[in-house]
Parts: sequence; C-alpha cells; structure tokens
Amino acid sequence: MLCLYRGEVVTAICSLNVLFLGEKFRECLDRYLRMNFSKGCPPTFTTVKSLYNDKVKVSIIEDLVVGYETSLNSCRTFNQNDDGKEEPPTTLLWVQYFLAQHYNIIGQQTLALEYINTAIESTPTLIELFLIKAKIYKHAGNIKEAAQWMDEAQALDTADRFINSKCAKYMLKAGLVKEAEEMCSKFTREGASAVENLNEMQCMWYQTECALAYKSMKKYGDALKKCHEIERHFVEISFTFTNTVHAVASLLVPGPTTLCLQNSLNSLGHSTRCRKRSTGMLVHADVMTSHSCCRLDGGTFMLLTARSISSQTCSIRVEVWGLTRPLSKLNSLSCSR
Repeated sequence: MLCLYRGEVVTAICSLNVLFLGEKFRECLDRYLRMNFSKGCPPTFTTVKSLYNDKVKVSIIEDLVVGYETSLNSCRTFNQNDDGKEEPPTTLLWVQYFLAQHYNIIGQQTLALEYINTAIESTPTLIELFLIKAKIYKHAGNIKEAAQWMDEAQALDTADRFINSKCAKYMLKAGLVKEAEEMCSKFTREGASAVENLNEMQCMWYQTECALAYKSMKKYGDALKKCHEIERHFVEISFTFTNTVHAVASLLVPGPTTLCLQNSLNSLGHSTRCRKRSTGMLVHADVMTSHSCCRLDGGTFMLLTARSISSQTCSIRVEVWGLTRPLSKLNSLSCSR
C-alpha cells in the first residue's frame, strides 16, 4: 500500500487520511516517510500535505520527522534503537527539506529558515532548496528577499523555463517590472521586445501580474493598459473557438447543421426545428431541451449541446463519435450572443 508508484501514492495517502488513527496511523506514516526519505523523493511533503487539516496528525508528523533529524545527525539512522544499516548523507538533507516546508506551512517561518539554511550549507547546488527558501520569505511577507532567492535558484539552471517564469512572477510581485521583463526575455523571440512578444503569445499570467504590480505602484494608467490587453485576448479566444465549432460543423455536415448551430447561438432555444435529407442523415435541433444532434450514415454522429447560462451567453459543446470510441472532442465554450 505504501509504494511510490504514481497510482498507489494516492491510495496510501487516502488510507492515512481516512482509515488510520492513533498508533496505527503513526506506524504506517513512519514506514511511508522512511521509505521516501531513503529514496530521496522531493515531493514527499506534497504527498502528505492533505493530512495538515488534522492537528493531531500534524503533531505526529512533526514528532516523527524531528526525531529522524536528531537521530540522523547523531548516528545516521532513523532511530537510535534501529539495528538497520546507516542512511546515506542525502537522507538527512531530504528530512531537513521536509521540515522546512512543514514549519513554513504551520506559520513558523523562523524555524523553517533554520532548517533550509542548514540544508543549503550542506548542498548549495540543489535548486529545490532555493525555491523553498524563496517561498518561506514570501510567506513571511518579505517579497523582495523572496525574489532575490528565486533569482539565485534561476541562476543555477538558466535553461529551466518553469524556474524562469517563477522568478519573473516573484519579481513582479516585488514591483521589479523591468527586471522581470529582462528575465522573460531569455525565452522570448530574439530581436523583439519581450513585452510585445509575450503579448503576441497571449501570456496572460505575465500581464495579470504586471497589472497588479503597476496597481501597487499606483501607476493606474499602465495597469489599465495591461487589463485591456488581457480583455482583448479573451475576445480573440472567444471568436477563435466559435469559428472552430462552426468549421467542424460545416465540414462534417454541410448546410443544415451549421444553420441549426447558428440558430442555437442566436435564439438561445426559443424554437424547435427538425430537418431530414434524402441521404438518410437526420438533423434535429431542440434547443429548449438543451439537445441537438446530427446522425450520419455509417454510424458516426455529432452531438451539439446548447445550454443557456444567462440572458447574454450560451454554452456549446461539440463531440464527434465513431462506432466504438470518440474520434475527437471540443470542450465546452462560452460565447457572447
């Protein structure tokens, strides 16, 4: 049950969270944590994070892991009474990494910094340690210090786009707009302005953070400009998906289907229409019951569902099915009437 396979991790944590209490919980958690620390599994804390809703279980976690750290420092085993083999030095590193996250989530940032600094002193080239240190400073309210440590993490691996984006986001939260733009320029088109290229790519997380940064700096004009850019992206996306739906409908079933879909969009279901063609294809639109379908020869059919969300919007879902399995799907979308 306490294996590291992706599907079984969920089962293990669900069991720890629901089925086990008291000493049974402690015993199972002890085995689970020891195995993960020995293997050097960085997301160990993430897998047990759901247990932090229960104060009793949080207390047990802290007692176990602090005990590991003390014992590993003194005799390189999880428990001084263990007769097993000694653990490698990396086990202590991952225990300290876990404790830093543990104390951070329960609001004890001073203790969290002590553990993460100790871990960095022993292994100053591990990026994950700098990411957690930046997060601790952010939760402590020192966003500028957090941005500096995130920049340290980014410097360790300049080819990592995720850390680059994370660093830019921290810089924007710290009000360092120019520095964030320079950070993003490492992954934008060469020879073009980073801001213009991000706008072309509809990178809305960057523009959202920019707007918030300008607002905090009381540069309301620049903040509104970013908001208008974000709004323009949503309008373009809405038209793109609407055109895609129409294109799919017209390619699969020319004529009546497109008409029925257009009627569904325009009328929001105030009428019912049925059409039949000599080819054996049936086109039926009953928008008031939120259902319309097109049936083709050979068993292939298309399901179009129109549902009124408000007086101004509607939702369209298109699914194309074959005889035995779906051929393609387009997710639900909302568009203005």
